[in-house]
Amino acid sequence: MTHNFERDEWYKEAFFTMLSGVLYGATNTIVGHPLDTVKTKMQAQAEFMTSAGSMSTLWNVFKNEGIKGLYRGVIPPFFGSMFYRSMQFTVFEA
Repeated sequence: MTHNFERDEWYKEAFFTMLSGVLYGATNTIVGHPLDTVKTKMQAQAEFMTSAGSMSTLWNVFKNEGIKGLYRGVIPPFFGSMFYRSMQFTVFEA
């Protein structure tokens, strides 16, 4: 989209860019947080440092702690990412 024209309904454009930023931030966190949890466990916890790899660690966390263990601590990054990405998209389009 080019910006060589006068914007009549800028508030609709700002709303949709903010909404797409919120959705991107939410999906980014939902998909990426379990992988970040596995990476952090492999780096910091001794019982996971000896595992065969990231898939093995992912399976062990899922088996021992369930889906709740993969998403432990997801609330602050979830809302933070939604806010950050929505502002990033909106300001970039402005």
